[in-house]
Amino acid sequence: EIPLRLVGSEMCIRDRSISPVHFAAKIVTFHNVEVVFITVYLWCSECFSERNINILKQIRVIKLLLKLPVILMGDFNISYEDFQKSGWADRMCMKMIHPKVSSTLSTTSDRVIDFCLISIEIEAMFIDIYPIISVVWGPHIAFVLKLNAKPKSVFGLVQCLPKALPWDSLEFVWNVMSLTQRDQIWNKSNKRAK
Repeated sequence: EIPLRLVGSEMCIRDRSISPVHFAAKIVTFHNVEVVFITVYLWCSECFSERNINILKQIRVIKLLLKLPVILMGDFNISYEDFQKSGWADRMCMKMIHPKVSSTLSTTSDRVIDFCLISIEIEAMFIDIYPIISVVWGPHIAFVLKLNAKPKSVFGLVQCLPKALPWDSLEFVWNVMSLTQRDQIWNKSNKRAK
């Protein structure tokens, strides 16, 4: 069971025209790593219209405010190539993931408008993506994103630089201690680290 918390529409994020939010978001915890999963639907046939740009800005603001990595997927109504050229993935500090099909629509053979983006600090979690062609909704297909739920590392910006440890003082004190004292400190440190 994965614990989920609702974000997105309950946060009442609206653009200037008070239009409804065109995405849904949930925070999922993977072994001490919280990730925001966002599904998006951009306005059809508008490419990078003001309304679609506002949706992308709202998603970027959520990412910045929550200070959490994001996995963003959905119907962008913009070709994968055009979105890649736009620079939005770079602005959001995300990597684009192609769904590995020539089209994400059953009505055409060469249009990929459904895809995924993953924050660069957790891209090591990404394993694979594969399509599900037969779905009850249409004309879009679905896809499954396979993730490593136990990442070995998560990368991100450091808010402050830690001070250097006082190795010289520690070494002097450590050398003066008895073996019993060293073992006690070592065991206590190991327990704290868990």
